[in-house]
Amino acid sequence: MILSTKKMTDKTALHLIICFWHTLLAIIPIIVITQLNWNHLVGADVATEQVREANNNMIIIQNQLSLLQVNISTLMSRFL
Repeated sequence: MILSTKKMTDKTALHLIICFWHTLLAIIPIIVITQLNWNHLVGADVATEQVREANNNMIIIQNQLSLLQVNISTLMSRFL
């Protein structure tokens, strides 16, 4: 995308919002996997249940963000 002094169109704004959510959704599993690997390397068996719970919470958050992305896309499509 070439930046210019023109105002952003609605399509460009929608594209930026969707890219933001895709990026956010891609980062969440990386954080969870990193946490799991770190606990495994440190040998933190005590934290295993907490990591499972955090993983489940991340999955819930990821699902909610997906729904939010669909809602934003639907809302923006009504205006375009």
